[in-house]
Amino acid sequence: MLDYRKVLDQLDSTYTHSFDGERPSNLLCLSVSERYIDSDLKVMVFGQETNDWYGSYSDKHNEQWLKDCYEDFFNSDYCFSYGGQFWNGVSRTIDLLESRTGKSVGLLWNNIIKIGKEGEKGLPNQAILDWQTEAMSFIVEEISLTKPDVVIFFSGPNYDNFLCQIFEDITFMKLSDKTPRQLSLLQSKHLPVMSFRTYHPNYLWRNDINSYVNDIIGFIEVKN
Repeated sequence: MLDYRKVLDQLDSTYTHSFDGERPSNLLCLSVSERYIDSDLKVMVFGQETNDWYGSYSDKHNEQWLKDCYEDFFNSDYCFSYGGQFWNGVSRTIDLLESRTGKSVGLLWNNIIKIGKEGEKGLPNQAILDWQTEAMSFIVEEISLTKPDVVIFFSGPNYDNFLCQIFEDITFMKLSDKTPRQLSLLQSKHLPVMSFRTYHPNYLWRNDINSYVNDIIGFIEVKN
């Protein structure tokens, strides 16, 4: 379904061993599970960037190996035993969504920044960001091919500039009594009608995560 060869070829052809003192990790390549395909409601969630991803990037890549990494970490559900507020927040979101809608939910995980830093957390430097521009642009293709019904960006407002880079026509609309900075309904020709951006779960757990998730689900219920 998803072919990353062109993206990997472009990354390989422009790879350098010097990225202003940082080293990139590997490309996050999605692998679509049967559980996602067969679900009543298909949901793609986005984080910010990986905290390392199976070591350092090198100039030769096997697409299937990268998809197998995704299978081992995410589709196996290992991610939910990995710990951390992000995965706890995703789990809470899916539990509430299934409980309120009565539908089976199929999940895909993605990141706005498709290549993070080797062995480190946080946003990579500008040199790595510039190098992976085509990989980030491929997010539009990932959404087009996997056809999620719902997209949720748990990225926070400080990553909105990257969303504007990926989705050139994106707008951030007020959804509830919360400000658009806290929670936005997103509109773009590249996104499904049920697309949202809110804070990273690190913030949400400290500020009534259920309130944010229930605002999102309320809109989903109206559309379904």
